[in-house]
Amino acid sequence: MIEFTEKTLHYLNLLEWTVINKGLGGNVNHSYDENLEKIKQYYMRTIYSICLSLCRYYTYSQYNERNYQIEQLFWGLPLDQKKRFIIFFDTILPKIRKNEPEFGKDDFIDRLEPPQIDPNLVGDARDLVNKKIQEKINQEVYWIEHTDEYRSYLEQEKRKEEEKEKNRILDQIWQEINVKKAQLMELEKSINELRKEREKLGILSKGQKKAIDEKTSREELVIINLKNDIQELGKRS
Repeated sequence: MIEFTEKTLHYLNLLEWTVINKGLGGNVNHSYDENLEKIKQYYMRTIYSICLSLCRYYTYSQYNERNYQIEQLFWGLPLDQKKRFIIFFDTILPKIRKNEPEFGKDDFIDRLEPPQIDPNLVGDARDLVNKKIQEKINQEVYWIEHTDEYRSYLEQEKRKEEEKEKNRILDQIWQEINVKKAQLMELEKSINELRKEREKLGILSKGQKKAIDEKTSREELVIINLKNDIQELGKRS
């Protein structure tokens, strides 16, 4: 199968200059132009179908020794043998989509090594990995062919990142403000309790009153600093 495919691709490649790269029009009649366009489309679809077939895995039925039908998986070619067909697939698909944007929209190929290394990566899990790779490639090809849209997309993404960073900084500022407000409330509560405690003391408790006054003064100074900090942080928000 591989040898046959290699020969098929070789002969198809010999036609590439005529079929894909040859300019249409000029002194060539309209009928020839149409025929050449049909050959071009046939060429590309043939390459596409070959690569799609070779770079997939398949289920098939097999009977065991008890004559029970069981489903088996054929995991296809090793990655080193698939690589050139993957390259063909990625090259030819954008060319087809220039005329048929929706062509092969849901198609994807198996870009992974057969699962001897990771036997758990099978079925839906394997398909999901390959689909994500294919979606990324399709997007990259699309951007190459739509440069103005890509620039607009990059600018939009840049604005989103800038807005995201701005919101991150604002969130951080408000977290600091909320922390300082909580500290402020605790200090104001502490000062009120100190004042109540001082009022209960008698005339002879001068030493205790002095200690309370000193502590109250220190906490009032911290409150002033906290309020200043909150005010400055508010300006940045």
